[in-house]
Amino acid sequence: MRITGRASIKVDGEVLLTEVGATMNVGGFEREAMMGGRGVNGYKQSPVAPTVQCTVHHTNETDIIKLAGITNATLLFETDTGQSWMLRGAFVTEPPELDAGAGTFELNFSGLGIDRV
Repeated sequence: MRITGRASIKVDGEVLLTEVGATMNVGGFEREAMMGGRGVNGYKQSPVAPTVQCTVHHTNETDIIKLAGITNATLLFETDTGQSWMLRGAFVTEPPELDAGAGTFELNFSGLGIDRV
């Protein structure tokens, strides 16, 4: 059985030069126990948006300003085990900060929904 070790990220068909270690949260619901006098009475749930986080290598061809402005994109998260997910309506959640010493910056995405493809 093969275990996922790497992921490739494409935004509107363009492959990002990411480091190993990208993460994906499929979203859904966060649940919180509701306590009463005799213990847990039940739970309440709140929606959680799907997210993708990655570290991108900065090169002489990287347009960090363009990447910071991504909205309403299609993001494809493909693993080396053959599974893929599509983040619909993807957008960058905060401006990236370039670490010149490491030659990298973080991109954090959220979106309208995520589907396995």
